[in-house]
Amino acid sequence: MKKLLFLLVFIPLVSFGQVTELNDLLDITSPNQFKRICIENGYEKTNVDETYSIDYMLSPGYEGEETVSAKGLARYYIEDGEWRFSFNWTLIEFYDDLFEEVKENCDFIGILDNQIGTIIEEFAIYNCSPNGAIGFSESEGWWTVHFFLNLPPKL
Repeated sequence: MKKLLFLLVFIPLVSFGQVTELNDLLDITSPNQFKRICIENGYEKTNVDETYSIDYMLSPGYEGEETVSAKGLARYYIEDGEWRFSFNWTLIEFYDDLFEEVKENCDFIGILDNQIGTIIEEFAIYNCSPNGAIGFSESEGWWTVHFFLNLPPKL
């Protein structure tokens, strides 16, 4: 009985001290930290030239040597230190859990329209970090978490 009581009291304290996904993401402050997070979470390095970005994919599907699908994409922008993780519908629960954690622990600061090529993304931006902000977007069947290092002065 004492052992059971000990376990019931001790286990919640141990799990409380574990690093959360949000803390893992906020720890990304360099290309090596980004690579570590990707590798520890099962992402595969892509063969894309690392001149502008470092790219990883989660559970890529191949036809021959061509990548035709993935559950997730991760990109670190070398020039400005921003990063993003995008997930398809198979990982929506993870995205939702992370979004809830951010809404509970961070301050909403505005909406930002971001255009990448022909895709326009609308991000809800939250201040979670002294050196940037995290944005959440849903676009064309993908859910994206993007770390913005330099936001416009007014959103």
